[in-house]
Amino acid sequence: YVDATSKVVAFLLHTMSPNADPKEHGCVFTISTFVVDPSVRSQRLGTSLMRQFLDSLPIQIHQIRLHVRSSNVSARRLYAAAGFRHLLTLSNYFGNEDGYYLGIDK
Repeated sequence: YVDATSKVVAFLLHTMSPNADPKEHGCVFTISTFVVDPSVRSQRLGTSLMRQFLDSLPIQIHQIRLHVRSSNVSARRLYAAAGFRHLLTLSNYFGNEDGYYLGIDK
C-alpha cells in the first residue's frame, strides 16, 4: 500500500513452492514478510492487505503458512481473523523468543 504522499506504508512478501506431501496437489504459499507502518496501524490497512492477498490467490493454492513472534499479539489477532490457525510452537525460533507457525488449509 502506498499513501497519498507515495510513501509505502504496508507490504506483503511471499514465496510459492510445490506441496511437499505427494498425496496433496497444488502449491504452498509462505508469507515471509508482512509489514504495516506503525503510523497507520489503526487504519486497518493490514486487514485489508491480507484480505486482498487471500482473495487473489490462484485456485491451486491449498496451503498458506507463516511464522509470527509469540509476543506480536496484534499480528496474531489479524492472522486469526483472516482464518490462520496455530499449527506449531517453535521454541526460541526468533533467538530468545518463541515463534508460532500458523496456516490456512483451503
